[in-house]
Amino acid sequence: MASQRREIWGLWFDPETLHFYSEPYGGLEYTYTFENAQVNGWASNPINHATAETAERMKTFIQSLIPWAEINVVTGDFIGARTPERRLRISNGISSVDLNAGLIANALIRSGEYWTQQMVKGNLQNAGILI
Repeated sequence: MASQRREIWGLWFDPETLHFYSEPYGGLEYTYTFENAQVNGWASNPINHATAETAERMKTFIQSLIPWAEINVVTGDFIGARTPERRLRISNGISSVDLNAGLIANALIRSGEYWTQQMVKGNLQNAGILI
């Protein structure tokens, strides 16, 4: 129900559909899903908490950029969280880095595919995965 949507940095999250929307009522529905996250009993930013489905979609997205890398979806918990963070652990056999799947999906929603690719590649270069 749109009346339950809450605004998060210019997008509207619906805890029933687990989708973000461009408007508080109606608007464009983005296809990635996020958990209705809780930390210490308070609503947390769902952008940090991609669903398993969205994490797999982000894995496929990154695999298309670096098909030779090993990529696994891992979950991490932080103190007080009732909802896990799904991260992508990316390895070149020497170095590895964890990237938050929800933040990648958020970048795709807000910045599009090209700029998200550039962001991911920059993170991988900083981690020593890409040269």
